[in-house]
Amino acid sequence: MRKRWFLLGMILLLVPWLTIGCGIAQEQYDAVVSDLTKAQQDLQSVRAELKASQAKNSELTSSLEETRGELKAAKSELEASQAKNSELTSSLEETKTELEATKSEYESFKSEGKRLLVLLAGNLGLNGPILGINSALLLKDLGPIPKRAETITSRLSTLKDLKKAELQ
Repeated sequence: MRKRWFLLGMILLLVPWLTIGCGIAQEQYDAVVSDLTKAQQDLQSVRAELKASQAKNSELTSSLEETRGELKAAKSELEASQAKNSELTSSLEETKTELEATKSEYESFKSEGKRLLVLLAGNLGLNGPILGINSALLLKDLGPIPKRAETITSRLSTLKDLKKAELQ
């Protein structure tokens, strides 16, 4: 009997709890389930966006590294070009200085050559026109420095030939 009373007492105590527990309305349950389903779908959507963002981040990171490498190569190329430019500028300045010195030397040799030719022509008695050659021929531009000696030598041999022809 005690067992029956105990069982009956337990049923009486559990019945209110069971009725309250089973008393949740279907609309509330459906609303909670739909919210849960929506939350799960949102979670899946966010996870998909996260994967896409991570893939894009990886792609952009590799692109950034590639661009950094290109930038580094361009920077070293620029530095090499600047060094070459500096070297060429220095060489140009040296060449300009050398050219000015050469021009000065050329003008000096040219005036000295003219002076010597006039002096030689005077010593050879070639002050006037002789056989169509006059002193203007002797004062003609001597040309570039390397041809200077050749020009003087050929003019001297021409003058010697003319002098020999005159003496005969």
